[in-house]
Amino acid sequence: MDSIATLTEALSALKESQNRASSLDADLKAAQALMEEQAVSIAALKQELEAVKAAAQHVEAVSELRVNEVLAGVGVAPVDVPIETAAPQKTREELWAEYRSLDLYSRNAFYQTHRAQLSTLKK
Repeated sequence: MDSIATLTEALSALKESQNRASSLDADLKAAQALMEEQAVSIAALKQELEAVKAAAQHVEAVSELRVNEVLAGVGVAPVDVPIETAAPQKTREELWAEYRSLDLYSRNAFYQTHRAQLSTLKK
């Protein structure tokens, strides 16, 4: 009689496992479908980004031509003005390493220049 109860419990556990596996399989299929939708959305956004970049380049080129036309109309020769790009900011760790490498007299000026990044509590 114990073997029948054990078999019944085993059968019940097997059915629960099968139900759980079916549920997990359905969840997996739903997640895969969502991933496919997101991949399509990402591809569309990448195409849109490329179109915006192309439009921005076109606007920049047209505006440069227009500025040159206006300047020529006024009698001024166009001048190339270099666009300054900001240097990438150093991390706190890089700043502290540079600070430690300085001599005693240079440290004060360096700290004053970079105080905002160096003076936080985290080191």
